[in-house]
Amino acid sequence: MEEMLMQPNDLVLRARHNVYNSLAAAVAARVVEVRSDVMRESLRSFEGIPHRLEYVRDVDGVRYVNDAKATNVNALWYALERFSEPVVLIVGDPDTGSDYRKLIPLIRDRVRALILIGEAADMLHAELGPHVADAVIAETLTDAVHLSHLLAQTGDVVLLSPACSSIGQYSCFEEVGERFKQLVSNL
Repeated sequence: MEEMLMQPNDLVLRARHNVYNSLAAAVAARVVEVRSDVMRESLRSFEGIPHRLEYVRDVDGVRYVNDAKATNVNALWYALERFSEPVVLIVGDPDTGSDYRKLIPLIRDRVRALILIGEAADMLHAELGPHVADAVIAETLTDAVHLSHLLAQTGDVVLLSPACSSIGQYSCFEEVGERFKQLVSNL
């Protein structure tokens, strides 16, 4: 007999890749005979781990999300795919030669404003900037958060999703994410 475990909208983590991960976890749990009610509760309450589409806080009707773990273009693609709300996107890159062109449809459809940081900011501005209403270059993460606060409108999501492992003075995505959370908490 076929049983419906739950709807994808019942998951806390709704991005497509998280739905896939939840399905894999449910299959593994089923193999070891975990009860359906236990699986449902686990999947409904699992909130993820730091720096991975991590909700930080709302400020003036704007949701701030830390996705510092998005250390490559594919991760940024999945992050953008997650949101239906307009996005103010903070991207940083110590030019790794990544191909950002596959992001253009998502940038065009979901990103209202683009804030660029790092060595590749000029290149990214030229490549992605024409596809959004506002594209600006920030010198630092502090400047980027300040600019995001100015550019964001009620109902927007400010998304830090750098598509690289670090930005500027930070040595790893964890440092970038922690600093982002600290800056957002001070808004």
